[in-house]
Amino acid sequence: MVWRTFFSRQPPKKPIANRFFGFLFLVAVVITVGTASAQESVKESRAVTESQAVELLLRQQAHTDRWEARVAASEADRIIARAFPNPTLGYQREQLFSDPGQFEETIELEQRLPVSGRRGLETRAAGSTARATAADVRNEQRQMRRRIRELFYELLYQQRVVEIHEQSLLRLQESIEVMERRVDAGESSPYELERLRREEAEIAATLDTYLAQLESERIVFASWLGFAPMDDTIIEARGRLLPDELPAEKEVGDAIAAHPEIVATEHRIDAFEFEGDAAARWWIPDLVVRGGIKREGRGDSRELGVEFGLFADIPIFYRGQGHQDQARAWTIQARSQRQWNEEMMTARALGLLHQTRRLAETTVTYREDSVDGARRVMGLAEQSYEAGEAGLLELLDAHHSLLDARLRELELSAQTRRTHIELLSLIESEEE
Repeated sequence: MVWRTFFSRQPPKKPIANRFFGFLFLVAVVITVGTASAQESVKESRAVTESQAVELLLRQQAHTDRWEARVAASEADRIIARAFPNPTLGYQREQLFSDPGQFEETIELEQRLPVSGRRGLETRAAGSTARATAADVRNEQRQMRRRIRELFYELLYQQRVVEIHEQSLLRLQESIEVMERRVDAGESSPYELERLRREEAEIAATLDTYLAQLESERIVFASWLGFAPMDDTIIEARGRLLPDELPAEKEVGDAIAAHPEIVATEHRIDAFEFEGDAAARWWIPDLVVRGGIKREGRGDSRELGVEFGLFADIPIFYRGQGHQDQARAWTIQARSQRQWNEEMMTARALGLLHQTRRLAETTVTYREDSVDGARRVMGLAEQSYEAGEAGLLELLDAHHSLLDARLRELELSAQTRRTHIELLSLIESEEE
């Protein structure tokens, strides 16, 4: 072949020199790895599962205090609506400057009596709004669970990418050792050895890139779990990318109906209806009862008596029609929005269920047909190369095929998990 003729005209390299420089390179790598290992050993490694990550996120006080305060503020509105009107105590005195001995003074108590029933309906409306707020909090928690799962499996994916490249690098280094023996024995040219070393450098550079990305993913993930950015703890994700099991289609409808966003809208519809019923009772005015003690003085005489009065607003100019129309409009809007959201969520959940199931099946099939096949080809290529039956290009092609197949399987698993996470965000029960 041409390249063999070319190398045959070059001054042959001494095997002893090759081994010497190889020994220096190995020593440098050992020192570098040893230093990095010593630095990493100072840090504590902690492996967390998906469920542990969700628990660490949701139990952080910064979140729990905010959620409790939000619900408490909504509950306070119900207390305000339920409160009975406070009485009014007043004092009044009339005095003539022309006759200091003549005066009138009154001490009276006034109380509004909510006899229309609006107070009870407004209290029930505030209660429904409080329940809607609690459902909003659960929906926010659901969204946070989805986000922490995305970060968890993204970290797990990056860990697997690093592991695959590390294993590919080790396997390539084994091929390099075989090549070094063949070069020393004169069975292969130095070109083949340099070509493998160049491939080793390419994979090592790629590995360093993924290690940097992995470190960034760990810092972000750890911050979501409540760890300080400068914390010495190294967070590791422990689990598997491919989902274990998928729900049945008949469970999707019931799960969507129990979604916090749908539940919150239902409670708001109830609140709007109660507010509309309360507005419809504006024609029944609240009564105001007023009574007290009255004392009059004329010269030396003093007279003591009582006074009593009953008052009510006359609903002539406004009878709550605007409040009724407003509540009716809000109710129609909320019902339409609820129906649309439920239909879209159901369709999206069914689509994600089918997509996740298909991707999971594709991943398993690909693993059996392509990844396992690439492993067999890799083994045959190594055996054939050691026996001199295959060339360098066949060996490199086997290395690339196995690396690409494993990364492709990993990407399929990650894609399956992403659709599964989105599916869970729609159908996950509160108990989970």
